[in-house]
Amino acid sequence: MRLLLLLALASAPVFADEKSARAAFDEIRAQMDAFDPAVAWRYAPNAKITTLRDGQQRLEIDGAQYASLIASSMAAAKARNDRSTFSDVIVTAADGRWRISAKRYSHLRCHLDAGYTMDLALIEGEWKIVAEHSETRSASQCAGALTDVLAAAEMAIMKELPIEIDADTRLHAVKVDGSALVHRLLLHTVGRGDLDRGQFSTAMRENLKVSSCADPGSVQLLRSGATLRYQYQNRDGDEMATIDLVAADCGA
Repeated sequence: MRLLLLLALASAPVFADEKSARAAFDEIRAQMDAFDPAVAWRYAPNAKITTLRDGQQRLEIDGAQYASLIASSMAAAKARNDRSTFSDVIVTAADGRWRISAKRYSHLRCHLDAGYTMDLALIEGEWKIVAEHSETRSASQCAGALTDVLAAAEMAIMKELPIEIDADTRLHAVKVDGSALVHRLLLHTVGRGDLDRGQFSTAMRENLKVSSCADPGSVQLLRSGATLRYQYQNRDGDEMATIDLVAADCGA
């Protein structure tokens, strides 16, 4: 009897810590569900944040970088209603910290991440995230999602046509072709033989990467699995270049 009592007393602090870790995880998830920017400061500055994208591309940043990213993107996440639901949550002790293992379902991507983990540790009396691992998909897995997104983008741009991009370039048509949003651009000051096609294509591809990757709307389309296609034609009707951008071009 005495031995059983001692064993029970010895195990009590571990049980309490496990409950506290689970409570801390639930509190963090509640902050994220509420799109509370303050959740960013739950990450320890030296936390290890890893993401496996499309089963191949591994990304890693520290907690300070991730906290800054969360703080700056939370409003956009709220606008997209970018929520996750967690199930099969398991709490285990690991190397002086508590590991939360769960299945994470992204409602925005319709994707189940079965390998999600979050490591929590008490630092100066506060529960901090010291590691987090998730798996994501660049393209939405939601049925019909890409088709709807492309159709909406096509309609929005068509309302503004024609669009003068610069002194030499006019966007005069846009259409959806499969998973591509095709932009038809006229170089109305450029005639036959005025430009080297190869050099023009190379230069424009770099310019398009810079402008498209800096545009949140374009990046969102790319992340949804779309291809942004730009077709250039000179004033004589000659095709000058066709340039495709995909998510990988923007690291999206």
